[in-house]
Amino acid sequence: MAQRAGAHLVEVDAAHAVTVSRPDVVTDVILQAARKTAR
Repeated sequence: MAQRAGAHLVEVDAAHAVTVSRPDVVTDVILQAARKTAR
């Protein structure tokens, strides 16, 4: 489904609750997405 949508996937070596175990990586991914979509 992600491929059909043209989504960009990021795999993270982390526990199930990635936002708790790797908040730094989650923050970086969100910021990168924001920069790419900002006008």
